Amino acid sequence: MTVPAIPMSIAAAAPCSEDQKLLQEKRWPNNSKSSKTLRVADLFSGAGGFSLGAFLAAKSLRRRFEVALAVELNQNAAAIYASNFETLMKSSRCLHTESIEEILDGGLEDRPTRKEKRLAGLYAADKRIDLLMGGPPCQGHSDLNNHTRRDDSRNSLYAKMARAAQVLRPRVVLIENVRQVIHDRTGVVARTEARLEKLGFVLKHHVVRFENLGVPQRRHRHILVGVHQDYGAARRLAALEHRLRSPSPQRDVNWAIEDLANAGTISGKKFDEYAQQSPDNLRRLRWFAKHKGKWVLPDSERPPCHQSGEHSYKAIYGRLLADQPANTLTTGYGSMGQGRYVHPTETRMITPREAARLQTFPDFFRFDAVRQRTAWAKAIGNAVPPIGAREIIRSLLTG
Repeated sequence: MTVPAIPMSIAAAAPCSEDQKLLQEKRWPNNSKSSKTLRVADLFSGAGGFSLGAFLAAKSLRRRFEVALAVELNQNAAAIYASNFETLMKSSRCLHTESIEEILDGGLEDRPTRKEKRLAGLYAADKRIDLLMGGPPCQGHSDLNNHTRRDDSRNSLYAKMARAAQVLRPRVVLIENVRQVIHDRTGVVARTEARLEKLGFVLKHHVVRFENLGVPQRRHRHILVGVHQDYGAARRLAALEHRLRSPSPQRDVNWAIEDLANAGTISGKKFDEYAQQSPDNLRRLRWFAKHKGKWVLPDSERPPCHQSGEHSYKAIYGRLLADQPANTLTTGYGSMGQGRYVHPTETRMITPREAARLQTFPDFFRFDAVRQRTAWAKAIGNAVPPIGAREIIRSLLTG
């Protein structure tokens, strides 16, 4: 399987000032009152990065937005999702906090089960789902997983997106995952593609560089896109490809978080406070304060296992560059040993709100349904960046 490369040409997208204003907005934008609706199903929804991107795409196209179905097993992420999308759901029963295997209990090639038929019956022909989207668990594919990489039971969940397409009959299918998903030992992407093609979808896949879609972060992900042959597949896929081949000017860390300087000492909110560090990490933070212009901690200042220099962990114990996009944001953004997440000018780690901004979650998006830092870290680090999702979805809708 060959993944098409994306050339680095330059093109304009949403003006930087408009998106910067969006990130700083404190109130949810109103839903459109248009009679034309974008109806979505979001599987493995997490906190709702994909759904927010779809909402923003619909808003920009003056279409009403509606969540017909959302599925998220993690209770904390589901609580965050519910607190943000409750008024945008078709009904309170749209959000399912159970495993996808319980909801879609049939095999990839099987006829729909009784439970699946009941699910499909919720969506009449005049209420057809426009967009089925999802980011199946990617830890089994990630290069950070040294134990079960490429051969993890979670990897098979990817194919549930094809099963959902058979049951729900959407117009468009959009699946996001880490780039390494195409190397899964069971060939899960190829099996998913084969099933979607049998269902009448025309497919394209890309490695998306989210920094080229207005996200202030170098985040590269694989997407598989399927547009049903009866829904203008050729022109919609061409519109998406054109957008991916026309990168936006890159946005840097300062663009996203400069207005939040010292926020943790001003707001009094835990979401705006940085995580406390161990004495050793405090010493390492002070090293950065003393060595202006240094962006990566030398091996001599790292834990003993790194001091010989015989390690491959070069992208950790580092500081964010203010005038560059951030490195990929993960669930470990509060720890020096998990990446380059030291604040670019202050002697501290970034706060949850700053991490959310780097993922392009606006300030109006609520994370206060949960209070634990670990829950915030998972919700933010595992999300699809909403502004990047907006650009992909908008292209598919306008094609």
